Amino acid sequence: MRTAARFRRPAALAGCLALLVAGPAAHAGVYKWTDAQGRVHYSDVPPPQQPVQTVNTGRSQEAEAAQARKALADKLLESELKRRQAQEQEEGRRLDEQAQRKRAESCRQAREQLALLQRSDVRPLRVDADGRRQPMSAAEREAAVAERQRFLEQHCR
Repeated sequence: MRTAARFRRPAALAGCLALLVAGPAAHAGVYKWTDAQGRVHYSDVPPPQQPVQTVNTGRSQEAEAAQARKALADKLLESELKRRQAQEQEEGRRLDEQAQRKRAESCRQAREQLALLQRSDVRPLRVDADGRRQPMSAAEREAAVAERQRFLEQHCR
């Protein structure tokens, strides 16, 4: 382990030095000059003691790097938007399933209650204002049956 760490440090240092050396060269321009014989030369190193003209080579590396960063940021943003949309769709699907389960359970309970209310051998009870259970009158029973039937028609088709 210690040996591997010893080799990593110089390698990292060499990488940093390479970047430092390559940095100015990457930003160096292209120079144009004419020599004493009238020939035109182009180079990334200006000649000593001669008038030079800097040549515009089109897009600079900085502009290309900025465009690459923007393209990467756009891709990341698009990826994040897609991820969020998928997450929202999944959440919506999950909520729909949950609502369907609740509705199915409510319908099941309403059917059971209706079946009990329609049985003649069972005397349904209601809770009065004092919290005591009292037998339902025939009119209360008919109203409860009608209420359960309306609920089933509206919500449980």
